[in-house]
Amino acid sequence: MREVRLAAAGEIERQKEIWKRCFGDSGLYIDDFYLNRYHPDHTMLLLQDGVIAAMLTMLPVSILTAAGRRTEGAMLYAIATHPDHQNRGIGRQLVESAHQHLRDCGLAFSLLVPAYEELGDFYRPLGYRAAFPLREIYVKRNDLYMLPAAPKSTCLITPISPAEYNRRRELLLAGHPHVSYALQDIVIQQNLARLSGQDIYGISLHGFEGCAVVEKGLGRHLFIKELLMAEEMIPETIEHLRQLSLGQSTTVRMPAFYGEGCGGAVRPLGMIKLMAETGLDIADLDSAYLGLAFD
Repeated sequence: MREVRLAAAGEIERQKEIWKRCFGDSGLYIDDFYLNRYHPDHTMLLLQDGVIAAMLTMLPVSILTAAGRRTEGAMLYAIATHPDHQNRGIGRQLVESAHQHLRDCGLAFSLLVPAYEELGDFYRPLGYRAAFPLREIYVKRNDLYMLPAAPKSTCLITPISPAEYNRRRELLLAGHPHVSYALQDIVIQQNLARLSGQDIYGISLHGFEGCAVVEKGLGRHLFIKELLMAEEMIPETIEHLRQLSLGQSTTVRMPAFYGEGCGGAVRPLGMIKLMAETGLDIADLDSAYLGLAFD
């Protein structure tokens, strides 16, 4: 017999087990999430014969339009079915139950970021469509990014608090449709970056202020998961950020609206499903920036 419901006390360890089995994340990150972001009312479970077989979390997020109108929704995150229960329709039933819960709560949309591209085929029949374009740039180890020589200017790159990061983020994205996060989400992202050996940073260059989420990947590869800065400062900023990993190969994600002059390729980062009539128009949905996916 199947039962779908919100989480209750005493069920965290089973959830952590499923998370670890499905995603392979470090115990430190999983523990940090449950310490700083977990809430039973934002966690939906599917039980098979009284045993938790699948889980997902529903992180409250907002989409701000270019005009500054706010629409409330949720990010479905850590959608996982225990390997012993996969391929039985459990994941689909759990996601559909989450949709109904979000409607009952009066939320207007659900968004998610598939763990890999092929999962889009699972979510499209559930009403999701590709959304949240970003620009992604890859710079090889010995290449310079659009600069004739290494920058000589002074660039201040310092770790900053989640509150300061969110302040800069909202300021730099003002006037563009984008997903807005709670402070706790930025805390989670900072801890994720720190686990890799990097951090969230404030950037000061030529009188401009920016911010970046930086993680270190395999082989000292530098992953700049979000870069927000005045567009004309981006090439020089990237070269300075690359010094955090001694100029190793670097992947950079930034808003697609920064323009073709930045190079790279534009692709959707996530998917969205509208749950109700909203003030969001097609232009907002087609261009909204997501940025942080805690992937």
